[in-house]
Amino acid sequence: MQSPDIQLLNVLALPGCLLLALSAWFVKRHLVQSAQRYGVIFDGTNEVMLVIDPGSGAILEANAAAQRFYGYARGQMLRMNIAEINTLPPEEVRAEMQRARAHERDCFFFPHRLADGNVREVEVHSSPIRHGMKTVLCFFVHDITERRQHEQSLVAAREAADAANRAKSEFLANMSHELRTPLNGVLGNAQLLEMLEPTGEQQEALSAINLSGSRLLSLVNDVLDMSQLEAEKVVLEPADFSLRKCLTEVAGTQRFRIAEKRLAFRLDIADEVPDALVGDERRIKQIVASLLANAVKFTDEGGILLWAALRWQTGEAALIELALSDTGIGIPKALADDIFKPFVQAESSSTRRYGGSGLGLAISQRLAHLMGGGISVESAEGAGSTFRVLLPLPLAGDAVRNNLAGAAPCAAPEAGTNPNTLRRQA
Repeated sequence: MQSPDIQLLNVLALPGCLLLALSAWFVKRHLVQSAQRYGVIFDGTNEVMLVIDPGSGAILEANAAAQRFYGYARGQMLRMNIAEINTLPPEEVRAEMQRARAHERDCFFFPHRLADGNVREVEVHSSPIRHGMKTVLCFFVHDITERRQHEQSLVAAREAADAANRAKSEFLANMSHELRTPLNGVLGNAQLLEMLEPTGEQQEALSAINLSGSRLLSLVNDVLDMSQLEAEKVVLEPADFSLRKCLTEVAGTQRFRIAEKRLAFRLDIADEVPDALVGDERRIKQIVASLLANAVKFTDEGGILLWAALRWQTGEAALIELALSDTGIGIPKALADDIFKPFVQAESSSTRRYGGSGLGLAISQRLAHLMGGGISVESAEGAGSTFRVLLPLPLAGDAVRNNLAGAAPCAAPEAGTNPNTLRRQA
């Protein structure tokens, strides 16, 4: 017989046992309901889902969408290893599984083989989940075969277009001699005929030939220069040159047109600007000449200011600013960036009124970039324009030896400098 004390303790213990039993029953019921809800979601979704053992690669579970996608019954899939589906070498599959297990990556791209033998490109997102007593990987599989094919077709089309563009540019660049030589021959013979004292009517015809031929030659030169730049066949030829002489010669090419339009003009080179520099003088002249020709073309009254300033200078190089302001028609703000694109002018009407190919600024900008510099513009419609060219240029030998260490940069004229106030120096 148990003592009364033991019997009392047994009676008092009964409610605790019942509580524990009820708690266990509720937990079990909750787990069953959770598993049922998980099963409904897992099998009801159209998302292809696999549960993988990261250690062995065994497929522990496959939802209905996975069975439809891969073409296997559930029982078949549960007897398979992921390496039987993934067409990568087994060692690569194991390495990728290890990365997913270590959370180094959660997105992978694999070729997966289906039951019918077709291989599909898939994007796999991996997420660790608890499965029984261990952590496994849940794979969310997306078929990206069509996307990859589309991407590949776009890449192929782009490569074909680039190849065609390169072939076009190389053809035009290689045709430089063949195109220029006949034109120069026409112009040369026209000039010889002018020396033979032609009649008035003949002189007019020869003048028309010279004018049209010169314009055509200029257009051919622009097209060929742009083609050579696009084909990356332009090679700079740096040499010692005088910046003052360079700018003075460029200004001289437009003196007649400036005087003809009765425009004011001034060339201003600050004293601090080093004169002896190293660079491709011909290309620098080409940039400045293009900007100056545009300024003269688009300015009907007022004037033009061409200046050079020093931004900074070291013992061996200097950053030179070449700027050109005019009082011409200006550029609408919305089109300021587009004017540096090939075959673009501020307005289509400008081409009809002023002529030109629309290549000058595009060529100038690319040449400036080739020299390590750049071109910018400040303009307003009807209020003129200011183009600034920045060029980093080495100092010539004598300039290096005579360099003034710590020379103060030259202050360039303000963007608002009005060329109308300049006296014409034609």
